[in-house]
Amino acid sequence: MSNFQIILKQETLLFLYILIGWSFLKAGLFQKGDHRVLSVIFTMLTNPCTMFNSMQSDVVFSNKALIPRFLLLSVGLHAVMYLFSNLVIRKGSPSYREKRISLAYTNSGFYALPLLTALFGELGTLYASIAMVVCITLIWIFGITSLKEFTMKEKLKNIFGPSTCTCILAFILIYTGIRMPEAVMLPVRSIAAMNTPLALILTGILIGGYDLKGVLSREAAVCSAISLLAIPFLIYVLCRLLQLASTETISLLLVAACPAALLAPTMVSMTGGDLKITSGIFMLTTLFGLLTIPLFMLLPV
Repeated sequence: MSNFQIILKQETLLFLYILIGWSFLKAGLFQKGDHRVLSVIFTMLTNPCTMFNSMQSDVVFSNKALIPRFLLLSVGLHAVMYLFSNLVIRKGSPSYREKRISLAYTNSGFYALPLLTALFGELGTLYASIAMVVCITLIWIFGITSLKEFTMKEKLKNIFGPSTCTCILAFILIYTGIRMPEAVMLPVRSIAAMNTPLALILTGILIGGYDLKGVLSREAAVCSAISLLAIPFLIYVLCRLLQLASTETISLLLVAACPAALLAPTMVSMTGGDLKITSGIFMLTTLFGLLTIPLFMLLPV
């Protein structure tokens, strides 16, 4: 089965999770405000547990030598995405902060993780886990602080939130060779297993609750096209120029091609920013990403 077919098969499952959330909202089983509770569970519980569970896996401990290289590549990927988003979205333009955070960070956790695992097995899990750790850490350090001015105390609170602290703890445990006991990992694995379904059901609820006329705009469409087409193609070209291994190229390309981060509208909502533009970009990239991601898998690597 080709990479295109594997990704298409996995994305069908991801779309069904989104459809469940949308259907539940339309059927009245969820209310529009319920997404706030699910967002807190996703941000503060399932996401950190997913990170920790991934970094405590056998493949991580048996491939510690691969971690520094792909960690560096992931940081480089996000640096390019951040710089490119700052280049194409001019400072001072309407809602420029919200647009930049939507372009610079993707749903590498619950979206890239199942796709890369389907493609490369445990190695894909390792690469997706590293990319997820980098993305979540950076969005909590640089993403949310770019949306508004914070006091030093607030900045430290954002930086050392659940995800960042989980990341630090995970790397300490990896390089000290400490494996957490099964009694600890069993509930962590159970909660982590909810991450992708919960996040995508939450996505469906968010999309179902949007006022389409309010969130869909020319600006959102342009930003979505940049996110889904321009940025992934730029990453692909850079990977080819650097002559990276095919697994590394596909992994970085897939992370870059993922929809805008679910944390983007969540953080914009938390900071009182322009939620309409972020919601529009999030919705469009989520829906059209189902089409564009498989197409990138057709490129030669």
